[in-house]
Amino acid sequence: MRTPRRNITLLGRVAAGLVTLLLVVGGVSYAVAADSSDDVVPVVPATAVKTEAVGGSRDATAAPGARAEVGGVSAEIADAFDVFRLPAKPRDRTEADFFSARFGANPEFARFARFSPDGAAMHLLPANGMVCLQSSTRIEGGCVDVESALSGDNAEAIVCAPGLPHDQVEVFGILPDGVVDAKVGFADGTSAPLDVQGNVYALRSPRQRALPTAIQFTLAGEKRMIATNVPRDAGSEPCGS
Repeated sequence: MRTPRRNITLLGRVAAGLVTLLLVVGGVSYAVAADSSDDVVPVVPATAVKTEAVGGSRDATAAPGARAEVGGVSAEIADAFDVFRLPAKPRDRTEADFFSARFGANPEFARFARFSPDGAAMHLLPANGMVCLQSSTRIEGGCVDVESALSGDNAEAIVCAPGLPHDQVEVFGILPDGVVDAKVGFADGTSAPLDVQGNVYALRSPRQRALPTAIQFTLAGEKRMIATNVPRDAGSEPCGS
């Protein structure tokens, strides 16, 4: 099995004097809230995508920059993701959030992918050497490098976050064209078909049942298994109310 990619992401959200930090470590998201008596000030997020494998690690941290160029979508991304080859429609319109904007995400070339489990619109946006995913409720979101996007090795787990029911966990990610037999594997050894729409999947699972542990699919004739990074103890440690 391929060595899973490790994502470390820090997103900041500011609203009504309450600063909420969504810390993603090893593909797992936790929400931490802190009171703020100061005026609302944009929180500058920092993101690092590291590949850990035999022989060392590679830091692919993307620096803030201009919006994606060359028509907004590189040929490499357009060829691999059908959603970017579709003609623009009114529902494709969105604004890059502060996180996506940091990596040059260009909303002019955003495409609607699907609705999230709670009905929020989810969009894919091209960025500088990356692909960004965001939802209208900002529960789901993040940017991955092109390699991660093309391989499908980018599953994210949300364990605790504003807007996520306390008794559930969520797993979401991006899969390229050509993926077949996509499934989600659970801790008890069972699996279920994975609903992929617009190159995006997003599913929620009750904490008290077998937790989702892997995303399984076949790409270019190769069977792949990507860890969801849902903690084993997520079922016994629900989020506080």
